[in-house]
Amino acid sequence: MKLVFKVNKYYILGHALRSASAPFQEWESFQDKLYQISNRGYYIFRRPELVFLNTNNENDLHKLFNTLGNDYQKVIKVALKSEEFC
Repeated sequence: MKLVFKVNKYYILGHALRSASAPFQEWESFQDKLYQISNRGYYIFRRPELVFLNTNNENDLHKLFNTLGNDYQKVIKVALKSEEFC
């Protein structure tokens, strides 16, 4: 029998960003870097409910969903290529 383990890097990133304690000392500066790239993209991982906090009407929601994918991709791209995550 052969066992193959696959790690979902998106799950690991999300879990680490939501963690109450930093996994290592440089983690806080890494989080700051991701926040500076896109605060909404960062909060999708950290506190997703905050992304919708200032959405007051259907127009705001439509604008949010049109840009949210790009924000998410920006954060993912930088996070997965960073030395802190690798």
